[in-house]
Amino acid sequence: MKTNLLFLILLVFTISLTAQNKHINKQLKLINHEPSSFIQRNNSIQTDKKDVIKKEIDEYKTTISLDETILDSIVYYQFTSDIDSVRMLKKESESYESGLPMVRYEYAWDESNNHWINAEKTEFTFDENGNETSYYEFLWDIDQNIWVGNKKMDLTYDDYGYEESFIYLKWNGELNSWDNYYKEEMDHDENGNLLLLVSWESDDVNEWILYYKEEHTYNLDGTINTSILTFWDADLNDWVHYQKEEFSYLESGLANERLYYLWNMDSWNLQVKTDYTYTITNKYDSLVSYIREEDQWNLLGKNTFEYNESDYETLNLRYNWDVDHWIYNDRSEKEYDVNNNVTKRVYSSWNPDDNDWNYSNQYLSEFDEYSNTTMASSYYWDNEANTWAGNFKLTYIYSEAGKIFKSTEYVWDESTFEWKLDHKGYYYRTITGIPEKLEIDNLVVYPNPVENILNIKSQNPINLNCSVVSINGQILMQFQFSGTNAQVNIYDLPRGVYMLHLNNGVTTTVRKIIKN
Repeated sequence: MKTNLLFLILLVFTISLTAQNKHINKQLKLINHEPSSFIQRNNSIQTDKKDVIKKEIDEYKTTISLDETILDSIVYYQFTSDIDSVRMLKKESESYESGLPMVRYEYAWDESNNHWINAEKTEFTFDENGNETSYYEFLWDIDQNIWVGNKKMDLTYDDYGYEESFIYLKWNGELNSWDNYYKEEMDHDENGNLLLLVSWESDDVNEWILYYKEEHTYNLDGTINTSILTFWDADLNDWVHYQKEEFSYLESGLANERLYYLWNMDSWNLQVKTDYTYTITNKYDSLVSYIREEDQWNLLGKNTFEYNESDYETLNLRYNWDVDHWIYNDRSEKEYDVNNNVTKRVYSSWNPDDNDWNYSNQYLSEFDEYSNTTMASSYYWDNEANTWAGNFKLTYIYSEAGKIFKSTEYVWDESTFEWKLDHKGYYYRTITGIPEKLEIDNLVVYPNPVENILNIKSQNPINLNCSVVSINGQILMQFQFSGTNAQVNIYDLPRGVYMLHLNNGVTTTVRKIIKN
């Protein structure tokens, strides 16, 4: 869907690398800074398919994290000239009293009859802790004049609030029923560390068959110790190991060494190891990898890093070992604004024939004072023109309440090498229904999601009674807001979804906040 695509593009420009923590997904995201392409070269078709399925699922789950609790509708327009536009698409939402989404409708504009027609509908349910328990997507059947199924996801959670099961079904129009597609069952410890994940896929007769499983162990401090990936072999009717990773750590808890194994018939075959070194501020200094050949370790690749005065990464250089010396492989460069938002990313690869760097991709971003993205653009290097050429560009305007009020999309004009409004289906969107008439609605609450400190900012002095309320209505915190700025420490709240109630004595507004 268009909004999903917009969100994912925006997400690419706003997510930055975080410090190590106890959860397996974040740990591996950091540790998997593999200097060589060995592991990528040795991935099987099975792992490629697994990654495609997981990416599709993650994209649908991501739509729930959009903070649209006060959103009534979005209207998209297609440009017919530089100044004229026509209606194309509209989205409307209904929410639960908690502010979480209940139903989202999507309409297409029928120009011949001059009215909106049904296109798509999504229904959501949540448990008392704000965890999503179902996501049902329907499409409008014009011929039958009814909603028909498209995709369906159901989720359950354990006593700690971590995901326990996930089932993904797709609609079969010929049989008029749901088809099995993919499912997972997970086991976490009380700290959220993933211990076991078992997955199934559907066979040709719509029966569940085992697919793959992940097994993870952890040290006492919560750092990951081992990670094993295994696939189901239908012919053997048994699990067959595929790969294993083992990690060791310094006393500080930082990863010291990573060992990578592949399964060989009946035993693990050690393939690659990576050694890590760090700066005095515990940032990566270098990663050096070795390949196991004839019972000895031979150099394979390495990464080196540079940082700015604020200790944010500005350069990542990757090398390959060539007989007796290092040679460049590729590099990534980053620049930041005063708030440490990444404003520029440039990727290059080394050309040994020219003995120089060849540009490949560039991403530019701009942000406002609250670190909201105001512009996001992507470029590729045009070798023939010997300059950058555009892939996409989006600009965003925010309301005083900090919500996207308008976005404009551009396409690259290859004849002029400049951006222009796209006349072929790119849209700007206007969000309607946001009450702007009251000062209380113009408050900015950030960051969201939040870990410890929640900031509240008003353009004008205002007095408010504030409370943080759980999804089931329990008041967990109460405080007074007076003036234009305040900071609220929510460190003691468990991770989850909460509602921030703001009352000025006349009216109350509610903002959803997500505690990480």
